[in-house]
Amino acid sequence: MRRAERMVSQGEARRLLDSSSYGVLSLVSPDGQPYGVPVNHVYVPQDNAVYIHCAQEGQKLDFLRENPKASFTVVGSGQVIEEKFTTRYESAIVQGRASLVEEEAEKVRALELLCGRLTPSMAETQNAYIRASLSKVAVIRLEIREITGKRNRAGG
Repeated sequence: MRRAERMVSQGEARRLLDSSSYGVLSLVSPDGQPYGVPVNHVYVPQDNAVYIHCAQEGQKLDFLRENPKASFTVVGSGQVIEEKFTTRYESAIVQGRASLVEEEAEKVRALELLCGRLTPSMAETQNAYIRASLSKVAVIRLEIREITGKRNRAGG
């Protein structure tokens, strides 16, 4: 990292990954073009993985089948500090291998964790919703091979 003084610990990077509502999943198309898409996610520390839900078909799945290397970026609160010509922010970047979750139990667990995190007020109905949509939804597991974080406090 060029600005080593802005690097945060892996623990801090994982905290940011856990507390962020969404991030950008970046993949590579078969012809080598970059592809980034904003997605909701859930970080599961015990799996050392990030789970993302999506449709059963589409570019994300086509691209990861061709090349499972992936990157996932989250950005915490950002604030432009005009008088200093800078931005106060924190970010975390995951590098890893993406794959489609095939095992039903892992897929259900990931969807339960996603629903629990993103729609906690719907806890009573989430299991019925998950069961009803299980065949219509895909889950991507991004195994974390490396995580880095960066922060600029911009003088405060």
